[in-house]
Amino acid sequence: MAFMDFLMGRGMGFAARGPAAGHQDTTPRRFAVDRAQMCDIVATRKLDRLFRQSSRGAGWLSAFYDAAWTASVSQPEFPHFTGPDGMPYFRLDLPDPNKAFDADCLANLAGHCVQLNAGVAFFACDDDPIALPQFVLPVGVIDAMLRYDDPHGDPIDHAYVRRASKSGEHGLTFEAGARHVPASPSSEFLPAHTVRALHRYMASVWQIDEPQIKLMVDKRNPRSRHLIIGRKVTSFASVAHAESAMARLLWFMPPGRSVHFMPDHWTLGQLDRLADLDQIYSGPSKQL
Repeated sequence: MAFMDFLMGRGMGFAARGPAAGHQDTTPRRFAVDRAQMCDIVATRKLDRLFRQSSRGAGWLSAFYDAAWTASVSQPEFPHFTGPDGMPYFRLDLPDPNKAFDADCLANLAGHCVQLNAGVAFFACDDDPIALPQFVLPVGVIDAMLRYDDPHGDPIDHAYVRRASKSGEHGLTFEAGARHVPASPSSEFLPAHTVRALHRYMASVWQIDEPQIKLMVDKRNPRSRHLIIGRKVTSFASVAHAESAMARLLWFMPPGRSVHFMPDHWTLGQLDRLADLDQIYSGPSKQL
């Protein structure tokens, strides 16, 4: 997946699934944070072979996730950069087999990436240009690997995404019905690091003084959750601009989240301040 693929709606798909909600899964985690498995040079060789393949289907993607998690990689002196898509990333390079390097791996860096709201870009070698990564991972995908053991996101969201795709109900603007009721997002659904990422993006890029959101749930099925963003589609120059803006918000969240802009008839007084949520999750001393 290249830099613009996620923002253009390409590259993720829905392949492997996590266990059903409420199911006690006793199998080992696929993406365990286990120091004994980290910096695996065998996984590095697998990545090298994968990067040489021109055909990249579902099987390639699954193999990539498994190898990329523990593969031994190197980082430049200054690994943090802004990608061509305008989003923040850490650079990870496959090491030169003829050079000494300080080994690291995604499993070790994932928590750091999530807290800093930065994605990861893999490169075949350390002199490849920024514009030519082998694969990039938005921070929401890394978050999903850590929290749900599945790069495709929260299993609770999967059924809704499939149903919404068939019915066409997953539009840019939320269409509230009598069955929908307001709720407050939990720290599991919208953790503090995501709250801060959304607040920072909406405040700095959109120039919104007090970014706001609202969670709506279907009272017939509380697992059907919709995050409403405190901005209207009509405030953008075009629908295409609104779609691009939404893709950038989704970059920060696990794949499959149902996220919409607020309806035209709503007011900001109906929403919750993101700054208040951050204080609830992190304590009053934590500032956005």
